[in-house]
Amino acid sequence: NSFKHWPVRIERIRAPGQTVAVADCMGTAATFALGDRNGYANNGRDAHALGNEGFNLDPPRVDPVNGEMAGLPTERTAADPRHRNRAAIMWLDGHASLETMKALGYRVDGGGAVLLDGDNAMWTGNRTDVAWTPGFRP
Repeated sequence: NSFKHWPVRIERIRAPGQTVAVADCMGTAATFALGDRNGYANNGRDAHALGNEGFNLDPPRVDPVNGEMAGLPTERTAADPRHRNRAAIMWLDGHASLETMKALGYRVDGGGAVLLDGDNAMWTGNRTDVAWTPGFRP
């Protein structure tokens, strides 16, 4: 069910300085409350472990039915705010910064689990809040 629209020509990106390219990622542990996460596991298969599917960074808003996320349909990944509650981000224009989950568009519940209904404006290339589904075009 995987779909990709890569590579994307840089001319199609309207806001490269406001589009996430790479970020710290906590992996599928983002799905779970802070107390339900396990420690880092290299090459593990534990969805609760930090780093599981960490190479596969999901944007804040995902559609678990029609979209794509790392552990479809039950687990998602998210940026990892491991630097004083901020995640290290590299933007498409090449600059880097530390950002909060909220600034990146993620919504987090009271227990620390990252929800599926955030704002994707920093992830689409054109500052629109749309989920990555088969119809998505940057």
